[in-house]
Amino acid sequence: HTKSPNNAIRRPALRCIGILSGGENSLGLNLTQLGVLEALENVLGSQSEKLIREACWTVANLLACGPGVVGLCMSKGILAHARLLVKTSNRVIAEEAMWVIYTALTSGSEEQMEKLVQLGVIEDLGMLLNTDDVSIQGNALKILDEVINRGKSVKNKALHREMINKLDESNGAENLEILQFHKNEEISKMASRFINEHYKICLLYTSPSPRDRTRSRMPSSACKKKKKKK
Repeated sequence: HTKSPNNAIRRPALRCIGILSGGENSLGLNLTQLGVLEALENVLGSQSEKLIREACWTVANLLACGPGVVGLCMSKGILAHARLLVKTSNRVIAEEAMWVIYTALTSGSEEQMEKLVQLGVIEDLGMLLNTDDVSIQGNALKILDEVINRGKSVKNKALHREMINKLDESNGAENLEILQFHKNEEISKMASRFINEHYKICLLYTSPSPRDRTRSRMPSSACKKKKKKK
């Protein structure tokens, strides 16, 4: 039914797959063996906003099944599709795709998370901070915070540093500093907490940005806080 030309049939079929996966690795893997990922890849490349949103929800549920499904989604190009959708001008779809990337980063193995970071998913998420959509900005901050927190806990201690550097490559530091003065109080507080929690840890390796060798990688507000502590 996921391949039906009738969208009224395809949408509930996609929803059923997401529900059936149940976040359990064995169930998720069994569903992938039935050709579900190929069907989802086809839907993600369609022109229907409703279908794409439903497919993103289904993919996120499948990814929650664990590293086995995350690995298959990476090799089948599902996450590549999600990365493209994050950059779309359709903010509804971009927000759905953002949660797909989040689930892959938090449900995969440490090695898979490291690979996704190297592929540029942190930059993808960081770009969403520079939008005029409060919902997307807020969710991007929440997702980046949780994902980077996971980066602190892995065996590869350099991963957290790489995440911060990747975020800065998408103008993350500048965007975070701007968001501290956002008219939305919640966004403002989230941005300030993010800087305090993640950039203060990186004070010991604030190498200049490749874009500007005269500048620190941390937001200037973090630099000021560091000076005050002295």
